[in-house]
Amino acid sequence: MDRQSIKIGVLVAGSDTEIAWAKKSARNVINVLRLLGFNNILLIKPEKTFILLPKCDVIFISVFGKPWQSGMAQSLCEYFNIPYTGSDIKSSFFAFNKHLAKKILEKHKISTPTWKYSNINIVKWDNAIQKMGNDIILKPVDEGLSKNVFLVKDKKKYYQAYKKIMKENQGVMIEKFIKGIEITVPVIRAKDVVVLPPIEIIKPEEIVNYIAMTKLKTKIYRPLFLDNKYINYIKNVSKECFVKLNCRGIGYVDMIFESKKLKPYVLEVGTIAGYTKKSKVPFSASLMNISLKELIELNILIALDKNFKIKKYLKNAS
Repeated sequence: MDRQSIKIGVLVAGSDTEIAWAKKSARNVINVLRLLGFNNILLIKPEKTFILLPKCDVIFISVFGKPWQSGMAQSLCEYFNIPYTGSDIKSSFFAFNKHLAKKILEKHKISTPTWKYSNINIVKWDNAIQKMGNDIILKPVDEGLSKNVFLVKDKKKYYQAYKKIMKENQGVMIEKFIKGIEITVPVIRAKDVVVLPPIEIIKPEEIVNYIAMTKLKTKIYRPLFLDNKYINYIKNVSKECFVKLNCRGIGYVDMIFESKKLKPYVLEVGTIAGYTKKSKVPFSASLMNISLKELIELNILIALDKNFKIKKYLKNAS
């Protein structure tokens, strides 16, 4: 690959709460691309959902939040027939919509917390606790960064959280709260699939949400310490999620590992990784001695070649 001749567009966009993360990630991506010898780089910052993309050999997608992450960025690239990093339109849409993603996972018998989706009528508290128990998670069906995720334990807070989510989003996910270790498992997929080491999310509170994570001044992740049989099972489930949702490139699977039942429950699948100092995929990759340079270049290589063999590139991959 002649890095000097390849023209790369870095597409940066995001919702109000997530645009800052998109910009930070994009800056790191551009810096690493230059270190790798890719000098022909364009920064693309759309002000509208439809723009004329400049002529490029490949687009590096650095977008977070709706509508960009749910297929908008990918549809732009396909409209202009430009290869791009990450999953295609359909996979991005289904993964971003938590209800639809869980329906697909359930169909393939992949465990996920019991849930109910509502986009019109409010699900009454009594009906919710009858199915979910007294501790309930409320979250948007189509939002990132764990924004507006609430753990509610009483009727008053339930309706307050419900109304707040409905005011800003297209629907509410009412989900059974499962107490356990919150885990992230990065996955890389092209011709083959490589699952990176599962890592534990350090929770400052009972759940991981946007407010809780912004409080953390220290590291957010640490290696996951479980018996190898559970680690391998978690990695197999993560691979299955990525394959069944037909995701490509570099993404991740978030799950909760219930200590009592010794069982993982999938929470969601992310199709776009971040590349900031606080990002989970680079941290996990570092546990396999995979550098940020290798991750960034992998994105480009997979985007340009659907049959790219990851394990051949990552000599340390298992």
